[in-house]
Amino acid sequence: MGNIAENNMVHLHGIFGKANSSCIGGHIMSGCIVPVTCEIQINVLEPKVSRAEDPSTKLNLLVLPHKIKWILKYKKLSSKEIAINEKSA
Repeated sequence: MGNIAENNMVHLHGIFGKANSSCIGGHIMSGCIVPVTCEIQINVLEPKVSRAEDPSTKLNLLVLPHKIKWILKYKKLSSKEIAINEKSA
């Protein structure tokens, strides 16, 4: 799981099998070497997403225009009202 944002920022996760049949999971980083084989699935989703640096955290967070518009529209509602509206959207 993860994403490749429109501005080519990659954020990937993986689950890896060990020789003793246990698993370990985490981020897939540059330089990750697969000794035998691996399976990768890529799905193209719409709308496209990008990443931008959040000034308060300095993290490259996802920019989701459709969600931002929705949040701005409903931000004055209670969480219960938002949940009801989200189900009907």
